[in-house]
Amino acid sequence: MSLHDYVVALKPKTSAVVLHGGFATEGESQPLVKKGNSLNELRFPASVPTRLPDGRYEAGTYGTGASAVELLDSADVADGMFTSPLRLRARFTWSQENLDRELANGTSIIVNTRRLQPRAIKAEVGMKGFPSYLDGRALQATNEDAFEELADLFGRERVFSTPKPSNLLKTLLQSVSVLEDQAVLDFFAGSGTLAHAAIKASAIDGVRRPFVIVDLGGFFMTVTVPRVMKVAYAAEWEDGRPAGLPDGDEVAAAPRVMKLVSLESYDDALSSVETTDEHVLNGLLDQAVERSPALLNVERLAHPFEYEIKTLTDDGPRTHAADLVETFNLAYGVHVQRIQIWTSEADARPYRAVIGYKDGTRLLILWRDMTGLDPAVERRFLEGRIEAGAYDEVLINGDSAVPAVRSLDPIFKRLIEEEDR
Repeated sequence: MSLHDYVVALKPKTSAVVLHGGFATEGESQPLVKKGNSLNELRFPASVPTRLPDGRYEAGTYGTGASAVELLDSADVADGMFTSPLRLRARFTWSQENLDRELANGTSIIVNTRRLQPRAIKAEVGMKGFPSYLDGRALQATNEDAFEELADLFGRERVFSTPKPSNLLKTLLQSVSVLEDQAVLDFFAGSGTLAHAAIKASAIDGVRRPFVIVDLGGFFMTVTVPRVMKVAYAAEWEDGRPAGLPDGDEVAAAPRVMKLVSLESYDDALSSVETTDEHVLNGLLDQAVERSPALLNVERLAHPFEYEIKTLTDDGPRTHAADLVETFNLAYGVHVQRIQIWTSEADARPYRAVIGYKDGTRLLILWRDMTGLDPAVERRFLEGRIEAGAYDEVLINGDSAVPAVRSLDPIFKRLIEEEDR
């Protein structure tokens, strides 16, 4: 008895995505018969090369099952080639139009076995079609390989209960993104196999595959994130240690920056409600939430680097620092180019300056702690530091005494409330 795993892929009819089986090497032949295709008839010209013995091959069916080929007219072989045109009916991957076009471009056809399955050798080395069957053992992509891979990475057994083999996902990724950069998204990251596969594939073919992986499992910080960090550092691991230092190509293909974003849950939001109003339980929850950290307490934006929010854990509620700068960038849709630290010499106040753009608009977003802020001192500093005409929009947390700089607080509040709806 044999066991098979199946990967189900959905491609919309309007999609232009084509699955590739990798680059064909010079002289490599590709099959023209695949089980999943419809039956159709093709006519091949005379003089098709073959390794079959000389002699007459009668009309009939050659081979069995879905891969069988029907020879519609008897044909003769002499001196290693068919002496007359071949009419074959089978589950061909090409139409007659495709075949004629390929022949005109220099593609040659061969028939080497008694199953009479034709194969194509293209004059120009290009992409092979994606195979209809993947051998997990040949790819080192079995379930056993998946468990061994994690054991090598972490130095212990059974790190995760249902890991997937990265070589399988690497093969699938390369089938759709081997020719151009393509982002990868996984809403059910599990142990992080897809991110592992993206890093591995990029190290092999040099194609950039930025990835976003998402999961709400408690293993995310103990398995998923450590795995991605490990494989970004080195390709091969053994007993929880790198088996060797990465080479130049691996370093170039590895992610340079990885961003970890923790999203607040509904329970976390309720836990962050701060009120002593006894009427909250009688339908006035909105009034309490309005001033809670869960929906962004604007009053606390005066101290953006000290903003905290509660999250619920198995051990009860815990307080965590919230990165308001990153949160605003994400909510406002800022494409960040760089982040700088500006320091005012007058009062030694540091400013975090986010430089980027949004929908073609050049942005400068400033953040500072407003404790002891002197508006006149700040105005002199910012007017001397912000280059005239360099930005289309300049925002800052809290109030601003600089005419060209407006407060981001109402924008931030609106964005958070829209997300909540």
